[in-house]
Amino acid sequence: PQIIDEPSVYDYAPQHESTCGFRFNGPAPGRGRFGPEFWAGDAIVTGESRGKLWRTKLVKTAAGYVARTELIARMSLLAVDCAISPKGDLVVCCHTGKPDWGNGPQGEGRIFKISYTDPNAPQPVVTFARNDMRSVISFDRDLNPTDLARLAHAKVETGRYVEAADRLESIRPGYAVVKMQQRQARAPLDIVSVPTAGNDSAAKQIPQTESAFSIYAKPHRAAVNYAFAFDGLDVMHDLSGVAAFWGTDHRILQTKPAGPHRTDPPGWLPHPDFTVARALTAGSRMHDPLWQDIQRIGELTLRGQLDLWQMLTPATQPLSNLDYEADAEDATVVFKSDAPLKLQAAGVKLEVISEHEVRLTQRATRKNNWFRYTLTVATPVTTLDVSFFTSRDLRPRALPCRRFLMDFAEPAPPDDLTRTIPEIAGGNYEAGHALFKGKAACATCHQLRGDGFRVGPELSNLMHRDYASVLRDIAEPNALINPDAIGYTVTMKDASTVVGTRLAETEAELQIAQVGGAVAKLSKKEIAKVEPMTVSLMPAGLDKALTAEELRDLMTYLLSEEPKAAAPKAKPN
Repeated sequence: PQIIDEPSVYDYAPQHESTCGFRFNGPAPGRGRFGPEFWAGDAIVTGESRGKLWRTKLVKTAAGYVARTELIARMSLLAVDCAISPKGDLVVCCHTGKPDWGNGPQGEGRIFKISYTDPNAPQPVVTFARNDMRSVISFDRDLNPTDLARLAHAKVETGRYVEAADRLESIRPGYAVVKMQQRQARAPLDIVSVPTAGNDSAAKQIPQTESAFSIYAKPHRAAVNYAFAFDGLDVMHDLSGVAAFWGTDHRILQTKPAGPHRTDPPGWLPHPDFTVARALTAGSRMHDPLWQDIQRIGELTLRGQLDLWQMLTPATQPLSNLDYEADAEDATVVFKSDAPLKLQAAGVKLEVISEHEVRLTQRATRKNNWFRYTLTVATPVTTLDVSFFTSRDLRPRALPCRRFLMDFAEPAPPDDLTRTIPEIAGGNYEAGHALFKGKAACATCHQLRGDGFRVGPELSNLMHRDYASVLRDIAEPNALINPDAIGYTVTMKDASTVVGTRLAETEAELQIAQVGGAVAKLSKKEIAKVEPMTVSLMPAGLDKALTAEELRDLMTYLLSEEPKAAAPKAKPN
């Protein structure tokens, strides 16, 4: 209950992703850089169980790190690690087999080399929502007529768990939360126009810049994901960010055209902290004028909403709950600049610390209790630092980009978290418990709710798995081999053998957990060799040893929470 849940720098979503390998993207001595120049130094991250590759840009601020991530590839295998070659190619190693663990240490893997072959092609830098109808893709260089023609036909899909190129996802793990995500609402978004050459009314109102591309759709305000599919390009944005306008008086004005690439200012930043915003828009031609403008006499206005719920309070996985009620949390956001600041917000406490520092505090933060704010900064200005602290911990920390939402964004409808497993309807939990310890013999190698032995994996996570994947583990244990429960054959110098899983190891001793729970403590001096098994310790086809009713009862025990004891009946007076 007293835990301080340190905020993750970036949440790779939707679950379950298994971000298990990464490399920083050079350049470094003996190693090149992969991709365009603005990718330098970013982390290339592998997502094993759903076959993904991400590019994560990390920005160090005075209060900590802030990150922004782009999905750059989908794979049909389990991507476990990557490296950057001396020539700047991305090398990715993959398991074969199914999520989450592949087909064991003897399974055949794959290594792929991905090359950046056209450094002159325009690359998308940021994709964002300018308002509730207009989405913008900003590139690192000018788009030619061929590029614009390829972008003329777009499809848009929306939903909380929608991501770029979802149509290419071919593997996903068998977790209940993944099934839940898959059944949540997703829908196409009707496009109004895609201006490419200033030949329609929308384009005439806001002309296309040479290095940015706009899409106009029907009004959309739900704070979910919006995935765009073009010919050869998939991108995505949510409704995070800050509306940003620079002007020469106290009204919110846009920069007037003044030279190339000045026809349409972005009006958007990913974060109000200048260090973060500059880094995350580096390479975006559309943003260059804004950074020039704030060095002129005038005023920068930043406007949006803040979501300060669960800043340091542990969040729970969908379908799970804490066993205690978390204390209410007060959150304070601090804005500091080398130029004078003014802050407006309703429903929160405002403090003017000095001409250069202002704070806002939201008491007892709640889910979806967002509030609007407007921050004005006199220009010229060089720095704007943003941090937060809470009533639970006064140390300053950086705010993730997802905490800042556009002023038109609205909370999305809640997820449908109902879970039904038709295959176990009518199953008997207590009968399944007896089978676990008896006829099915699960307890000889597995532990669940205090029963059994820890030879194979502990099974408390099964209630978060789906029926099909758990049944597969019972029927075909060799299909997926948990790396924490690989079986080993230990041959001693006297020719005797011990079979089991590694339990513990010291310089002098190896401990092997055996079927039934016995632990063999083996002197390393007496060991001739240790070999990993190519199959699971668990025999295949255990489901066939049970009747249909027994299998249903066993699966009920494995996939269900323990029934709560009925409250005792009140005694009559």
